Amino acid sequence: MSDLDNRLESLTDGPAPVLAPAELVRRRGEQRRRRTRLSVAAVSAAVLVTGGFAYESLSGSWNDRAVTQFANTPTPTPTLTPTPIPAPTDPHPGHPRWVGTPKTVQPRETGLTSSHRLRRDGIGGVTVGMTVAEAQAAAGQRFVQEGDVLGNCVYMVPKTRVPAVSFMFVDGVMSRVDVYRGGKTRTPEGIGNGSTEQQVKDAYPGMIVVEPHWYEHPGHYLHLKPDNNGHSMNFETDGVLVTRFYGGFETAVIRIEGCA
Repeated sequence: MSDLDNRLESLTDGPAPVLAPAELVRRRGEQRRRRTRLSVAAVSAAVLVTGGFAYESLSGSWNDRAVTQFANTPTPTPTLTPTPIPAPTDPHPGHPRWVGTPKTVQPRETGLTSSHRLRRDGIGGVTVGMTVAEAQAAAGQRFVQEGDVLGNCVYMVPKTRVPAVSFMFVDGVMSRVDVYRGGKTRTPEGIGNGSTEQQVKDAYPGMIVVEPHWYEHPGHYLHLKPDNNGHSMNFETDGVLVTRFYGGFETAVIRIEGCA
């Protein structure tokens, strides 16, 4: 007897009725479908139960975990090494102004007259360190070349010859102002051609260095010590009186023969 017959017998409290073949086939089909539904239900229940356990396990494990604090570590900034820039070439070693990149020299005033005084750094608005164009603008007149160009050195004079001075340009930079014999220009202290050696020493107490003249004996060079900017003056004498003098950069003032 089959299982189905047994179940039917239990439900009817008696032996299962004899079924027709068609009815028997139908009932067996319902039996197979019922078993399939039961199997699917069982699998689904198992999946739900397993998932619940898994969720419970995961929930518990995450809830029980200590929170790890991560430091906010900044991203290091790369160090950039700057490319060194070579220092500009100094065309006039020893000239205080020519340290680094040359700058335009602003004139103290415009124009030149016979009343202007020769300072250690220039005369009127013309100042050592200027280019030819800057010096002409400051003088208010054109300059003309005087004598030959000797190496990197040349003398230029105001076209009007007023005042009676000449400008030494070294490498195109005004470096010294000369007052020749007979010139009437004087210094702010009143020293000029015809002044005595003693008057020069008195005008610049403790700042004059006396040296023998190279060509005029018993003449002297009365050299005024440079100021903090490297500007000085030199007075040439015949041993008693000043015969010529000049001022400017120390490196130009010590050139006894000028551009020669």
